[in-house]
Amino acid sequence: EVENLLAVAPLEATPQRAAERREVQEHFLSDLEILQAKLLQIAVKPRPPSAARAREPAPPLVAPQAPPPTGEPTCSADWPGSMSDVESLAKASDMAFKEVLEVPVPGEPLGVAFTSDGELLGLGTEEGRIAIREVKTLKVVHQEQCERAVTVVAASLDLLAFGGEGQTLWLYSRSSASFFVAATFPFAILSLAFGGGSPDHLAVGLAGGGVVIVDTSGASKGEPVKEVCSVDSSERYLIAHSLSWSSDGKWLAAVLTEAEITVADSKGEKTDAAPAPKPPPIEEDHGVKVVRVFAVDGTSVSLCQEQVWEAAGKATHSIRAVAFSPDSQLLALGGDNCTVAWCRLGESTLEVVGASDHQAAVLAISWTYGPRPMLAAGGADHQLAVLDQADPHNAKRMPAGDDWICAIATSPSNPLVAVCRYSYDSVLLLRYGKEP
Repeated sequence: EVENLLAVAPLEATPQRAAERREVQEHFLSDLEILQAKLLQIAVKPRPPSAARAREPAPPLVAPQAPPPTGEPTCSADWPGSMSDVESLAKASDMAFKEVLEVPVPGEPLGVAFTSDGELLGLGTEEGRIAIREVKTLKVVHQEQCERAVTVVAASLDLLAFGGEGQTLWLYSRSSASFFVAATFPFAILSLAFGGGSPDHLAVGLAGGGVVIVDTSGASKGEPVKEVCSVDSSERYLIAHSLSWSSDGKWLAAVLTEAEITVADSKGEKTDAAPAPKPPPIEEDHGVKVVRVFAVDGTSVSLCQEQVWEAAGKATHSIRAVAFSPDSQLLALGGDNCTVAWCRLGESTLEVVGASDHQAAVLAISWTYGPRPMLAAGGADHQLAVLDQADPHNAKRMPAGDDWICAIATSPSNPLVAVCRYSYDSVLLLRYGKEP
């Protein structure tokens, strides 16, 4: 392309012109290297084009204004949707959004989670910022700055867990008001999930090391976490993109990708030596992501069911997110085939019992709690969809901005949904009913 541009107006062959020509070529090659780095990031986790923007240093945490009073649907000044969007959804859906707040965050939030009592909200950002807020007042109760991006958050009653590119598992204990490093892994942390039946068990999904289940019972006392069991392979890298634990603690669903382990010595020849822990190559997408459901029995896990979306006998779509329903009866899947599916655990595989189509890839899903659980889903179509399993084709949708939704969390005890979006320095809090 540079050669063609320069050929339009032939340049005089002088040292100065030659130097200018080399400068243009070097600048063009530099841009290519930057583009390649961005594409490698997309191979691991999809990112919208607008997310690759220049960033200013993260501003200091500033407490937001008090939330507006409940009652009529309200919306903040920066809310990208219109008032009619909120009102129409409130009238047409059982999931009536009564209030929409856009809470500023010091950075781009990528991970979010509510504690099991709904009182605290944990956030992790691309800039490595961790913030923990009281849900009722939105007051910041704790904040930290990490070296690398914090992309995933999970929470139990007492603990909030944070992980990401830095390969470090951070824990915050409410009872002791302490924040500390719980463990360090040889791979980046892609997913986290606390056990339903045993809230002290935390499943950690790694970018190459499979799934490790650790015991956090002594974490609040300053004791290190202990590995209970793991799902790994000595022949392949296992990349755990998403995790969900059933509320009864019997089942653990994991979205896994297998990648070949290539070991080479200094001459580039294959060797039988044990490979050093390192992330798998990311020049390609490693194929299709598969959902596997494991039975968890105290100190062991065993594979029970497996599900791959197929077309014409060949798996062609990747699953991105997985979530068990509050009653553990259904498992929801979302992925690149622009579909959210509901599955039941069969004898050997997952049985799809319902599905809802979307306009683009689905990256995040989360069940609401209550007598009639609904499913909140979002992704590359920039919309928050509220799905009813009884009528999956009649989804209620709400615009959530100009970029992809990357994370969704629902409060177990309050009618709240938290939504994170790429390239937005804020988190959306949506109230869909009356305060209990």
